[in-house]
Amino acid sequence: LRMRVCILLIFIACLSLGTFAGEMEHITVYRDDTLYHIIPWLLQLKNGDLVLTAREAHARSKEQRGHVDPTARGILLRSRDGGRTWGEKVVVDDETYRFSQTEDGPLAQLSDGSLLLNLYSWAISPFPVGFPTDGGRPYAYTFEGEWTLRSMDLGRTWTPRKRLTVPGLPRLAARTPVLELPDHTLLLAVYGNPSPGQDYRNA
Repeated sequence: LRMRVCILLIFIACLSLGTFAGEMEHITVYRDDTLYHIIPWLLQLKNGDLVLTAREAHARSKEQRGHVDPTARGILLRSRDGGRTWGEKVVVDDETYRFSQTEDGPLAQLSDGSLLLNLYSWAISPFPVGFPTDGGRPYAYTFEGEWTLRSMDLGRTWTPRKRLTVPGLPRLAARTPVLELPDHTLLLAVYGNPSPGQDYRNA
């Protein structure tokens, strides 16, 4: 019964919007065959712009793609006409020079108009030349935790990463954007790997 109700609601929504397969238009937002993109986030700004963030990394075979990639960085694309055309790519986060890659990139616009992006990262430690890998990846990786970046010009420029920490807890990660309350308090759903005695009620 619950599934039927959901399907009916979707049908009614499509009917009210006139959105059916025959009327849908597929638009390529961005394509570069030397790269691959995952974890897109789409947000409509107060000025009507659509902005999309994603994780970008070098194109690889399916077997070589993974949760961690040494070349992964965060990018942003913008549309000013409701998604029909998209402007040039802006690199939001790239610390691959210090062997730190980017994961996720949820985005929110705060009441003051600024954009707040949160991400988590892994530090990459390449193995020495000749180190046996048995055909696997030639590096180890260490979880670095959650970071935030802020833009005061609608996503054109960004502050450096700022680490998000909670006293008494290990390094955390989040896969959703922040939520601003009416009193301007910011909420963020996080997760981590607790140790005995750690209390997540403070997070």
